[in-house]
Amino acid sequence: MRDPPRHVHIDTQYLYAYVVSRGHDEESERKKQIQELIHNKNPNVKAIISFTAVGETFNEINEKITHPRERRRAINEFIDLLSEKRVDLKPANESTFKIAHKIKKEDPRLDDTDILIVSQAICDKLAYLVLFQDSKIIESEVIKDYCVNRTNKDGYECVLKIKENYSR
Repeated sequence: MRDPPRHVHIDTQYLYAYVVSRGHDEESERKKQIQELIHNKNPNVKAIISFTAVGETFNEINEKITHPRERRRAINEFIDLLSEKRVDLKPANESTFKIAHKIKKEDPRLDDTDILIVSQAICDKLAYLVLFQDSKIIESEVIKDYCVNRTNKDGYECVLKIKENYSR
């Protein structure tokens, strides 16, 4: 019997690190996490990138990389990542916006785009992990509550983990 599909959502910081990493630094470690994910031997594991994270990553590239040739290289590398077989791009849906609104009301210190990325993972019944670097998101009791109180597509309770590292 085949394992059910499993989704890992990726935050912008990992995507940006993927296109700028050179050598052995914090960005390289984040890039390694994504490479491990998309080259995982389990064919049922997919990397999910929200439209929000895509837009935010393009914005980061545009704002932080000033040299035109380097910017083009980063954009091309990002497009190559988005084209990977094990990567799916997903738009937010109505449930995502409803949960994001509730989270923002309960924990207004959190960034809007971060809330949208996490809310989309919360609404994804196949998601089991979100790669995230921001400690405010990881430690938010409001978000933890939403991550624990969810059910998967088969109606079973499941926990969504938010971590800095991907581990198979």
